[in-house]
Amino acid sequence: MKSFKGVNFFLLIIVFVLGKEIIEHFDPVTKTFSKPAIDVLYGLVIVLSLVFLIRDWWMGRKAGQIGED
Repeated sequence: MKSFKGVNFFLLIIVFVLGKEIIEHFDPVTKTFSKPAIDVLYGLVIVLSLVFLIRDWWMGRKAGQIGED
């Protein structure tokens, strides 16, 4: 039986929560953020979390753990 490394749900929760916060801080009328400094930090954390999620998925796929029956 092959070992299966699933999706890192902790990183998915981080991406979801911070994405929701960025959307809440954005004002579509003026096209600005209410808290630009913290939103830049949120954006960086989202990008890094997505990079780690994609890297884990790609490495698992290369190793033959994900996507094979």
